[in-house]
Amino acid sequence: MDTSIPLGAAIEHNTFAPLMGAIHLGGDDTFTSPIERIFISTNGAQGCANPQRQGLSADLADGFRPNNVVGGIPTNALDYSPAWDAQLFEWTAGAINQGYRGQVREEFQILTFAQDHLITARRQQVRQFGFSINCSVVQRLN
Repeated sequence: MDTSIPLGAAIEHNTFAPLMGAIHLGGDDTFTSPIERIFISTNGAQGCANPQRQGLSADLADGFRPNNVVGGIPTNALDYSPAWDAQLFEWTAGAINQGYRGQVREEFQILTFAQDHLITARRQQVRQFGFSINCSVVQRLN
C-alpha cells in the first residue's frame, strides 16, 4: 500500500512511494486506462459509533480508516486497477443543513450528488487531486 505524495501517505496510513508520481492520472473510465478512481470525503460524518462515519475529518478525529469509495472492485469491474487516482469531495453546507450528509458507497452515487450540487470539489465537480495510491483489493466482504 503506497501513495505518491507524503501527505497522501499520511492520510491513507501507507508508504510514501515517490515513483508512483509517474503514473498518468485522469484517464479513468477508458478501456485502456491503467488507473481507477478512489473518492475521499473531506468532511464526512464523524464518530466511531456513527454508521454514517466517513472521510478525512473522521480519520483525523479518531485515527480509524476513512471509508473511502473505490470506483471499481475486481469482482464487478472488468477494467479494475490497483492503481488509484485520488478524487477528493466535500459535502456542501446546504446538503449538511438538510441532513443529506451520509456515508456514500459507490462512484455513481457520488457523481450524482456532485451533479445535484450536494457535494463539491475543485471547480464544483469531483476532480483528481494529483496523487495516486496503490492498494490492491484482494477480497470483497459482503
